[in-house]
Amino acid sequence: MRIGINLLRAAMLSVVVVTFFAAMSHGEGDGSSANVDDELCQPPLPIETQVSPGTPPQLLVQATVPSTTPDFGQESSNVYHASKGDVIGVNVSTPRPGSIAVHGLMDTKKATVGAMTRGSFRAIYTGRFPLHFHGADGSHFEIAVVEVGPESRP
Repeated sequence: MRIGINLLRAAMLSVVVVTFFAAMSHGEGDGSSANVDDELCQPPLPIETQVSPGTPPQLLVQATVPSTTPDFGQESSNVYHASKGDVIGVNVSTPRPGSIAVHGLMDTKKATVGAMTRGSFRAIYTGRFPLHFHGADGSHFEIAVVEVGPESRP
């Protein structure tokens, strides 16, 4: 039994290493992880998540990227609550270069130092959806969370 577990761990590690190096070979070779994150973390978005320009959000998420990377696994205390079907607006400011994403719901947006990065999406699923920062330094962490509950009834 122990040998089987160790073989499984070795196989999983091999997949991670191969995936990492394959992704790095598709980047621009500048050592930046932004391309790697965009390729590995951004699946195609369902069309239902897309929001027409000018559509007002029911919820506006405001977040600021910290200047230092939080401890691994630290969850954001910046939690917002929405209902399924709501349009969610996102405004993020950052003191460091990178990108932001709500995986599976919002396209990755380049985050520029000193500028407000904006995005929006429609909450088509219920659950807990972290807004992640992908730093040009290779960091990847939560800066806010949207908890989506069932559709609200009037």
